[in-house]
Amino acid sequence: MPSKGTAIAAAAVAMALWGALALWWSEGKRQERVMRSAASLLSAQANEKKARYPLAVLAHNAAMQPLNQKRLNQYIVAAVREKQMKGPSLDKAMGQLANLGWRDTSSLQNQILFHGSRGEIGPTLDNVDALLRREKLGDDVLAAMSMAETDSAFRKVLIERLKGGASWTSRFLQFSVLLRRPDNIRARAITMRALVDANVPLSRMDIAPSLLHMVRAGDRAEAYAIWEKWRGAPARAAGGYDHDFRRTAQIPANEREVPVPFEWMLASGPGYRGYIDGSDVGASLSIRWDGRGVPYFVQRIFKAPQGDWGLRVSGLNLTPASIRDLRFLVVCPSGQPVDMIVRIAEAKQGLLLSPEKQIDCAYPGLVIRGQPREAGLGPREWVINDISFERR
Repeated sequence: MPSKGTAIAAAAVAMALWGALALWWSEGKRQERVMRSAASLLSAQANEKKARYPLAVLAHNAAMQPLNQKRLNQYIVAAVREKQMKGPSLDKAMGQLANLGWRDTSSLQNQILFHGSRGEIGPTLDNVDALLRREKLGDDVLAAMSMAETDSAFRKVLIERLKGGASWTSRFLQFSVLLRRPDNIRARAITMRALVDANVPLSRMDIAPSLLHMVRAGDRAEAYAIWEKWRGAPARAAGGYDHDFRRTAQIPANEREVPVPFEWMLASGPGYRGYIDGSDVGASLSIRWDGRGVPYFVQRIFKAPQGDWGLRVSGLNLTPASIRDLRFLVVCPSGQPVDMIVRIAEAKQGLLLSPEKQIDCAYPGLVIRGQPREAGLGPREWVINDISFERR
């Protein structure tokens, strides 16, 4: 975990410099180019050779023309370049920049850099908020905030802003480019836990990216706990959460495309489709398949019951013979898939499936896929009304 302030400073530099929207210098063998920001703080031809003014000269120019936005920003960027982030001249320049209330992109970036490099989290986030409200540098700012989220001090202030209903809450939570690094995933897990514990209203779009990355990183238990808290009620119903598909049926179609790993995730492609129809009164899982390939139709991760357990599957005309072309698999994060085999077939209560061998993880995944078939057997369709987890 980065030391206190390190992540903040690094993120502040990123926010200030990414995207070529603030001033920076690109060193070359034959020339030095001074690039322009979106605010056109410097005017220079791309191939025009420019002399680099000494920091003292730029500080003098800023002091002589304190209302000149260009001079102030030139001096601030030069101070960053020379790693001279402390001193009365820079303090005065930054104070002037803030007092004048300039809200252009480059001035805001410079203020982020100044406050972030000093570990001044509140003022840094104030300027981040201003940038995001102006819809400037959105992805760059969000990426830098994700970097800084690994710092516990920054994260604490960030969480308070999110709890307070910051206008960019959804944009931040849905931005998941950096959620592939272990330290970023751990930091986001802490953030999400704090938000759901505080009952902050979050949409499926807000929570899904974090849960997916946590699951992929192997932290299924914490991801499940966050999801369960977000839903507002423990998944303690007999048979397990949404065993009869009614909850999934109530989710709008466009939101179903956002996968939440602890809910039914449906797949479709050329020649096959898994889908759920119905309402809160009654619903069913339908699977259509033309028999080609070995596609996955549906999957989800669940919290396994204590002790020995099995699956009870019921639906329209389901028999051991009718489901011979379906394969029910239970998959642990580390280990080979385990087949669920029909042990008991009861006309009224459906089919009881049990694992071929002991399941050794607390949060396994259930997958329903096709079995390899002989050519020419034709299309098949199944209607499943209930998949319940039960102890044996």
